[in-house]
Amino acid sequence: MLFQVLLSVITAILSGLFRARHKSSFYYIDWSQYSDGLDSFFMIFIYFVLINTMIPISLIVSIEIVKMCQSYFIMKDSLMYSEYRKKFVDVKSASLNE
Repeated sequence: MLFQVLLSVITAILSGLFRARHKSSFYYIDWSQYSDGLDSFFMIFIYFVLINTMIPISLIVSIEIVKMCQSYFIMKDSLMYSEYRKKFVDVKSASLNE
């Protein structure tokens, strides 16, 4: 999350610099609503929402890797051996541990 906030602040600063340098080039955009500083402050929150999908995707991948490792340990657990069937557990779904 700190990386996301840092990235949002950096992109807001770059957006403010772009706005300050190219205000006269884009005459068709109404830049007069807010001051440059206030607009950059709002941009922090705008970019925070736009970059928001970065964290959950990486967490989903990490969770799936952990599930895969846990299913391996479930298959190798000697306490889960079935005397009746004479075999160990066969994990066919990574969601078994949930």
